[in-house]
Amino acid sequence: MIRLNGKAGAVVLYAFLAVWLAGMTAALSAGACRDQDRTPGRRLAYCNITIMVGSVFPGEGPKRSMLFLERGIVLARLGRIDDARADMTEAIQRAARKEFSDDLADLLDQARSEELPRVGDRWIVRLLARAEKEQDKRVREAWQATIEEYAGQAR
Repeated sequence: MIRLNGKAGAVVLYAFLAVWLAGMTAALSAGACRDQDRTPGRRLAYCNITIMVGSVFPGEGPKRSMLFLERGIVLARLGRIDDARADMTEAIQRAARKEFSDDLADLLDQARSEELPRVGDRWIVRLLARAEKEQDKRVREAWQATIEEYAGQAR
């Protein structure tokens, strides 16, 4: 067993606690970000915390795409359409794992014209399913404009 005493042990302990605390903060805030019973202002605050703190964990792009979509939804509900569309675009890009893809463009085209597609990357399908549940007119319009623009750029 490796034994760390003194300064080395303290450094390892503090590093572990910092990573653990960041992970717990991100996890707890993510739940509050998605909580439909909270006010949009509170949800926005929790989404911001989760996205900021979660950025210390590389490789979580596709998982974090849902957080960007949730924040985009909240921003659209608050009337901040340009900010909402920016987050929705970020969500699509993170879920796609690369900036533009023909498959992604086809999937987004299907989402505009038909019911939810059953093929493709599971994070993209999750985004589409979440957006499909949204009833707020501003959110739906922002999402439709985002996928139309994104699909057009991907072609």
